[in-house]
Amino acid sequence: MKSTLLKLTLVLVFNLVGGITLRATEPDAQPSPRMIGAQNEVASQAQQSLLPFLDPEKAPVVNAIIKALPEKLSAPGGHKRRILTINYNLHNPMGAAGLLTILRAAEKKYGAFELTEAYTTEGIDAKMLGGFDAVVINNTSLMKRDYAHPEQGDKIWGATVEEKQVLYSFYENLLPGYVKNGGGLFVVHGGILVGGKVYHEMLGATLGAPGSTSVHPPCCYTIPFFGVRMPDPADPLAAAFIEEKSPIKIKTETYVIGPDSNMENASHVILSIDRDTIPKDGFPYGANDYSFSLIWHKPYGKGRVYVCQIGHDEAFYAKPFISRAFLDGIQYVDGDLKVPPPPATTETTTKP
Repeated sequence: MKSTLLKLTLVLVFNLVGGITLRATEPDAQPSPRMIGAQNEVASQAQQSLLPFLDPEKAPVVNAIIKALPEKLSAPGGHKRRILTINYNLHNPMGAAGLLTILRAAEKKYGAFELTEAYTTEGIDAKMLGGFDAVVINNTSLMKRDYAHPEQGDKIWGATVEEKQVLYSFYENLLPGYVKNGGGLFVVHGGILVGGKVYHEMLGATLGAPGSTSVHPPCCYTIPFFGVRMPDPADPLAAAFIEEKSPIKIKTETYVIGPDSNMENASHVILSIDRDTIPKDGFPYGANDYSFSLIWHKPYGKGRVYVCQIGHDEAFYAKPFISRAFLDGIQYVDGDLKVPPPPATTETTTKP
């Protein structure tokens, strides 16, 4: 009996609202993810919606994603970094699961950071955020899907007024303050959809082009693949794409980045759509050069921001150049990978 007790380990699950919970597990059991925040109904639904896409038996692509991780990280970390992922009001559980698979596998493979997962923004304050080196906004939205009632199909339900107030406080006040003070921010796909004016200034992105009724370009649904360009091959964050031996072709959902984006010309484009590979009417009339951007980085106050506006499908994350690029981006925003600040000129920051 004593030996059995000695073999038990305590897994710490952080819960800011309900206190700290300790749970005993067998040493060889899969460790539970570190979690924070109140586990309310919406948060529980988000967690449940991810499970089929995190299970290798139900989603074989999970093993392909793990296999695609690079042998080692691009920058040796000085100390273990703390990374917080926000997985609340998911825009797409498939894409969210793809990124979580990369982060969970990387935590285990490299031991360079400690991952904490949040399925709500309730209870998160400035002091808690200050304890993390980077925050990842993982395919979130201001809408919530009714995952508890699959008979409703893909029907989307709007967040309540109270929920939106909590979300806007987080995205418009807490998060920008955290980044301005030196924090790192990594945003993928649906994460562009949340927040307001301050949040989008921080990201360097608004959505939509003049005369367009959709945030998605027509080519998003009418062509099988599109090619890409790398505007600045010397950018360290472009290395994953530059080193890819075969031509990069991508099929995934994309957004139109609005013409009033790229505030203060601070965004440095890493990857953009090669417009020669899409029909001439594939983008709304009035879209400028910056509207074709797919991945970019920028400073914000003392902090660093990395934005990837694609990542809807889980298979997207099974490509070696994506896992390498994302891990480089994580290391950039957490401070381990040093990247020169982008030049503040429209010549180099807006034209792919």
